[in-house]
Amino acid sequence: MKITQQTPLELTLQLNPDKKTRGFILVWASGFSGIPLLIILTFIFNLGVITLTCKRVEPTPISCQMQQAKLLGLIQEPPTVFNQVIRAKFNSKEDTDSDGDRTVENWVTLATNTEEVNVIEDSITINGVRGSESEMLAITNQINRFIYSQQPTLTIQRDTRRDLGKHLFLLEFWSIYVIIVAGVFFVFFQFRTLIFDKNSNRFIYIKRTLLGKKSQEYPLYEITGTNIETKKDSEGDPRYELRLLPKSIYVISSNDLTEVQNLQKAIQDFLHIV
Repeated sequence: MKITQQTPLELTLQLNPDKKTRGFILVWASGFSGIPLLIILTFIFNLGVITLTCKRVEPTPISCQMQQAKLLGLIQEPPTVFNQVIRAKFNSKEDTDSDGDRTVENWVTLATNTEEVNVIEDSITINGVRGSESEMLAITNQINRFIYSQQPTLTIQRDTRRDLGKHLFLLEFWSIYVIIVAGVFFVFFQFRTLIFDKNSNRFIYIKRTLLGKKSQEYPLYEITGTNIETKKDSEGDPRYELRLLPKSIYVISSNDLTEVQNLQKAIQDFLHIV
């Protein structure tokens, strides 16, 4: 609680979450929902269309161009050109994650006279697998058949936006963590301003949350008293609620009785009530 203005005609109180609480919640939220949120954003950002176009161009035998559109196809990246393509290669790597579970990564590379570059790969691992083995093998075989044939051009289009529907359940599961954190932020990051104005004979209650600002007004003469109610939280510890009588207008809830009593006294002294 902080008194921001106190005169014989006006009393303004600011009720904000303390810095320790806000700091703890920020640290907790970063660990609890940071990784799921990063997974969701990475997954959605990399959904799009990959178009690989190969053709026979003199003097290089095969030239390929890869065009990527990310973020559900909304962001077009500059095309990448690969000259003197010799072959396509299917790659697979097995590993174990931090829990000791087996993981598999499958991807496709193009080999040129000078380098080997990744062209078709997935961005995240789902159920221990990154990149479908059958799909990557099919793409590899399709490119190699073109290279060793007389076919003039080849176009392969991989639309990963369809994966959104396949993994909708996993996205919903990851979203639960984000929703829980959003709920905690909504509950704890509430900023209240109480204005007792004798000039206008009004009590103004302003609450700011993540959803915006909400204010309520009451005539000062309707406030005839205050009351501190004792309740139990989920762990059985006491919490103290200060309310304005007779309408039982909620002011603050805290496990610090001294803080609530100090706020009660400030209001009583200003309004000359008990």
